[in-house]
Amino acid sequence: MAPKRNVRISTIWLAGAVQHCAHACSYCSIGDKAGGRLPLEHFLDFVMRFARLLPRDGDKEVKVHPIVHYSYEYGAEGARRMEPMRRAFGLPTLEQITTGGLRLRDEAQSRAWLRDWRDFGVRTIHATFAGMNETHDSYNGRRGDFDYLWMLQKVAAELGMELGQSLLLTKTTAPRILELVEKLKTLNAPLDHRWVFPPAYMGHGKALEADRIGESERDTLPRELCEMRSPHFATWRSEREWLKELATEQTRQEEVFCNVRLDVSRIQAFETKESSEITKSLIDRARRAYEAIPPLGELAREFGDRTNERIYLHRYEIERLLVDRFLISIPTSFERDLTEL
Repeated sequence: MAPKRNVRISTIWLAGAVQHCAHACSYCSIGDKAGGRLPLEHFLDFVMRFARLLPRDGDKEVKVHPIVHYSYEYGAEGARRMEPMRRAFGLPTLEQITTGGLRLRDEAQSRAWLRDWRDFGVRTIHATFAGMNETHDSYNGRRGDFDYLWMLQKVAAELGMELGQSLLLTKTTAPRILELVEKLKTLNAPLDHRWVFPPAYMGHGKALEADRIGESERDTLPRELCEMRSPHFATWRSEREWLKELATEQTRQEEVFCNVRLDVSRIQAFETKESSEITKSLIDRARRAYEAIPPLGELAREFGDRTNERIYLHRYEIERLLVDRFLISIPTSFERDLTEL
C-alpha cells in the first residue's frame, strides 16, 4: 500500500464572500464563486470568535487568519469597519488594494472613491492587465474594462498614490505586451511594482492551457520582461522541468493550509458549535482530505507528462495538475475545497 501524505495543518483561512465581483475574469484563480453574499457584520462577528484561539495540530499551533473576498468594492468605509478584526488577528495595516471586480464608476466617482482609500492609508492601487483594449476586455468578461482600469490608474497617479501592475502573459497577449508596457510608462507615476506572469493553474486559469506559454516563449522573452518576473515567482519551469526536480524529492511532512469559504449557510451550520470544536473538526477534515490523495512524488511518477513544455510558476500548480489527472484516472471523493489541491 502506498504511504499516505504526512501533513500538518499550519493555517486555517476563513474566507468571507463579503463582496462579489461585478464581472468574471477567465483567468481568476478563485474560480466559481458559488454562494450568496455574506454581510460584512455577520462575517466579522463570526471570525472574531477565533481571534484569541490557539488551536493545535499535534504539538504545534495552527494559525487562524480571516480574509475578505472577492473585491474591494466595499470601499474605505468597509475597511474601517474591519480594522478591529485586523488588529485582533495581528494583521498588517492595509496599504494596497486591487481594482479588479469593481462596478463601473465615472471618473468623478472614481476619484472620490480612491481619495477615500488614500485618506484611509492605502498607498498603492493595483490593476491586472490581460493584454490591451478588446483583448483585455475579452479575458475579463466586460466591455470597457481596459479603459476603466486605465482611468483608475491615471486618477490614482494624479492623487499621488503609487501604482501596482500585473501583466498576464499568454500566447494571445505576448505579441503586444511590450506595447502595453510602454503605454503604462506614460502614466509617469511612482511604481510599487510591475510584474508579468502566466495564468495560475487554479480556478478558471485551468481552462487556459492551450493559451499557456511554453519553454520556447520563456527562453526568448525580451530582457525587460524577464526583469518583471515577481520575486515571489521568479522560477518559471515547464512541467517536464518540475518533474526532474520532484523525482529526487524525499517524502517529508508538508505544512499545508485549510481553506474555508464562508457564506451565510456555512456560518449558520457553525454557529451552534464552540470555536475550539469548529477548528478541531476543520483540522481533522482537512487532514483526511489531503491524505486521500497520494504524495506528490508518487503523483509525479504515475501521472507526470515528461513532454509537457508549458510553463508553471510554482510546484503547487504542478501538484494541482497532477491531482486533476489522478482524479480522472481514479475518481476519489474528498473535501477538495478545504485543501490547496
